Amino acid sequence: MAGTTLNITDAGRAALIAGDHTGTNARKVLQVGFANAPFDFNAGLKALPNELKRVSTIAGENIAADTIHVTIRDDGPDQFKLYGFGLYLDNGVLLGTYCQANPIMEKSPVAILLLAVDVVFKSLDVTALTFGDANFTNPPATTQRQGVVELATDQETQDGTDNQRAVTPAGLSARAATEARTGLVQLATDAELAAGKDDAKAVTAKKVAALLAKKADLAGSSKQTFAVAPATADEHAVPLGQADTRYATPAAVKDAKDTATDALTTAKAALPKTGGEMTGIIDMVGASNELRFSDNQQPITLGRFRMVSSGRSLIVDRNTATNGSFSTFLRVLQVDGMGNATLPGTVAAGAFKSQTGVNLPAYNNDGKGFLEFGGDTVIWRMFMAGSSGNLILAGYNVDGTNRNQPLFVNYTTGQVAFSARPAFDGAMPYDTKNLVNPLTADGGQLAANKGLTFGVGYGRSALVVSSNGTDTIGGAFSDWNGNRTPALQVDAPSNIGAYMGIRWTQWGQRHLAAIDCYAGGSNATTPYISMHVGGKTNAFTFNGLGDIEAQGAIRAGNGGGILGTDGNVYMGWAGMWLAQYLTNLNNGKAANGAQCQWASGIAEFGSVPTGESAGTADLPAPWVLIGLRNSFYRLYLRAVWLRNQ
Repeated sequence: MAGTTLNITDAGRAALIAGDHTGTNARKVLQVGFANAPFDFNAGLKALPNELKRVSTIAGENIAADTIHVTIRDDGPDQFKLYGFGLYLDNGVLLGTYCQANPIMEKSPVAILLLAVDVVFKSLDVTALTFGDANFTNPPATTQRQGVVELATDQETQDGTDNQRAVTPAGLSARAATEARTGLVQLATDAELAAGKDDAKAVTAKKVAALLAKKADLAGSSKQTFAVAPATADEHAVPLGQADTRYATPAAVKDAKDTATDALTTAKAALPKTGGEMTGIIDMVGASNELRFSDNQQPITLGRFRMVSSGRSLIVDRNTATNGSFSTFLRVLQVDGMGNATLPGTVAAGAFKSQTGVNLPAYNNDGKGFLEFGGDTVIWRMFMAGSSGNLILAGYNVDGTNRNQPLFVNYTTGQVAFSARPAFDGAMPYDTKNLVNPLTADGGQLAANKGLTFGVGYGRSALVVSSNGTDTIGGAFSDWNGNRTPALQVDAPSNIGAYMGIRWTQWGQRHLAAIDCYAGGSNATTPYISMHVGGKTNAFTFNGLGDIEAQGAIRAGNGGGILGTDGNVYMGWAGMWLAQYLTNLNNGKAANGAQCQWASGIAEFGSVPTGESAGTADLPAPWVLIGLRNSFYRLYLRAVWLRNQ
């Protein structure tokens, strides 16, 4: 932690300043306290807030008038996070503290905490401040003191301006000498000095003296015959670095002249000067032999015919250099050792026949690599599109403009692409343009949220589920919730959602009816089917218990019975509601002429005396008297309970 500012307490400042305010008291820092949590500093602190422990293993050294390099060690078994620390003087006064919001470091029980920090004291001279008797410290190194030092990078070594970092041998090798800076330099060899081309190596005085002596010897030698470039001054008699190649001895000149004379004599004897015939074998020996052709009406060599031994190639070139030097030329024909012929231009012939493959070069900007049809007016062209290797068939108008590109073959995938839908035996194929996500013989899935629409006329089938040979979807009623196959499957994953299986609609007008299935709200509730008709939701409900509920009346047959919403029943055979039938439309009494029958057995009620004594016997409702029974001066009432027939 370099350059850390220590917050000084009032008590610590007073302990350091002399009583007459003319200097600084000599004090010693004996202990350092550790804070295991952040805290806010104030100048009136007497002790370190959140202090966990104190250690006396602290060393320090003045490295400036306001800076002390402090090294703190703790090799105890404690485990804690260090957020701050405080320095205690020999008189027990808290000199100052440092703290930060995040941990400075964290100590484990088996680790040794070692903290080195440069403490800066603002407006306070601490040269008289010393530390305890600890025998360790890690101050920054100087030219007068050992200490911690940082190694310089290659760039810092090359810059040569940093006086704080140390240079390693490897870093020193990176500082090569240039015209702009000092540094390491490699010595040139005698051959490199003679060549005079290397500008990165140094020359010693001994090597320069030896080379100059050699040049001087050549310049003053009586054997010197001529120089290609005449000297313009005394010091240029032998140009340094060129004398060995620009000057020749008399013997070397004589050898060259003899060789040229022999060659001229041989040529004159072997070849006619102006036409004529040559017989026998002409053997041209050499690494690269050539015949040149010139026009005597033009002082220029027009072409050359060569055999190149390195590739056993036969080459015909047309010269395009105005000075006849073949510095520029057009390769008219090249035949390699395998018999492959290369021509840069077109081949004009009445017919073209190849006994082997026709190998076209890759297409590039010079227009090579085409297979064309149409003669001078190109109608079709097949070519490879650059380094990608894609093969293209393109059509062109008579004016040369692009017409279409009907065929494209991708070199990487091998996929063939047609710009227009092809026809097979006159039939149009289906593809992703006219049938998106098509179903196949292996099944398939329609695109989500797209639906399926059938356009069907009267008497046709919109959707038919047929038997697969002898295999059908038919089965037992009891297997409806087992393995039996439905003609239409509607998935219903939610217990709280209603799932519509079918709906009838007048598009643009209204929905007529629908059938829903509802799980009932949970996995344990009874599901039911709802039928919605017109504007009536849940007009009919059929639950899993077999109950049927209708929000309107239930009618049986045309003009037959009716089960009303109030529970009353209309009986078509009687022409009235059951409640009316039971009351016979007369407040509960039987109508005139109504037929009655017994609703119970005969019962006897009381008796009436037949003698001189009087008596009364009444029948309770709804009993009706049907007869009397006489028994020894007494009459018994006989009655039944009647109902309408």
